[in-house]
Amino acid sequence: MRIATYITGHGYGHATRSLAVLRAIRVRDPDAWLAIRTMAPERFFREALAPPLHIERVQIDVGAIERDVLFTDPVATIAALRELHSREEEIVSREVDFLHRQRVDIVLSDVPPLASEIAHRAGIPSVAIANFTWDRIYEDYPGSTDLVARIRGFYAKTTLGLEVPLGHPITAFPRKESIPIITRHPKAPREETRAALGIARDEFVVLVVLRGGELGSRSMAPTPRGVRFVSFSPFHADRVLIPGPDWQDRFPDLVAASDVVFGKPGYGIVGECMAARRPLLHLPRGGFAETPYLIEWMDRLMPHSRIEILEAASPRFYDLARDSASSGFVWPEVRLNGDGVAAEFVWKLLVSCKTSE
Repeated sequence: MRIATYITGHGYGHATRSLAVLRAIRVRDPDAWLAIRTMAPERFFREALAPPLHIERVQIDVGAIERDVLFTDPVATIAALRELHSREEEIVSREVDFLHRQRVDIVLSDVPPLASEIAHRAGIPSVAIANFTWDRIYEDYPGSTDLVARIRGFYAKTTLGLEVPLGHPITAFPRKESIPIITRHPKAPREETRAALGIARDEFVVLVVLRGGELGSRSMAPTPRGVRFVSFSPFHADRVLIPGPDWQDRFPDLVAASDVVFGKPGYGIVGECMAARRPLLHLPRGGFAETPYLIEWMDRLMPHSRIEILEAASPRFYDLARDSASSGFVWPEVRLNGDGVAAEFVWKLLVSCKTSE
């Protein structure tokens, strides 16, 4: 199997979801040749997938440009989208040539609209995996009407759409299947991870999943005895443990080793909190059209609490964190094996296309 995967560079969840599916495909076909075309960091994929592997930094969408860490900038986003589509023919021709030269069998996307157009022009099937589609995100942005119509035209050329939970109902794909949540799972026991990090069994651990500076210059209130933060990014707080880079691929183990996760609501971290059964304490996100749908899913599926940015830097933060961790929430049984289900759909589609040739 020779697969090209186009992944939006917007957000953590698209990359982790795609990686999980590619790993599941490799279980079916250990020799599958994988091409990853994205603006997401190359290291993220190269450290997690063995050869044969081709990774190239390619931009075929713009995602949502952020005004700051909690709000989007619709005007800048539409301007960037228009600039990208002014080069649309050049981008599509280049990618079609790549697919033909590499004898690619099938295109996966998560979920740049142009990927479906590229696969259609190349004459090969495409599978799009999504909990939201960009036409729905952009439709309320000013001056977006013609671009939204064009994006819907691209999505309409998708051979098969795979709809995962934690988003809005998807109507963009002509053929659609619903699959379970795709997420990464912890592999090591909680106690083993804590011991490896030098964390005592009785310490209360807050895993911080904010990029450096997302709280601005604010410092956390003095950390109470028995509380520890874990964060990959510099963080203005006492008692912060920064794991080495080798822990990046073991991130789900860090979630399982924590008592509460502190960050922003997004598909990737929500799925990983569900897999480890850990609560999420989250900042608000303004202007992200998918967030209200995500919060509705979270209300049903996991314990979570919204915290305002001023509260995050106050002593009240620690009370909210402990309350979230001891909420007594009864976790529902939810299928979290969407990666394997997606891989099965990809395999069946490829076999059916080969059979019909």
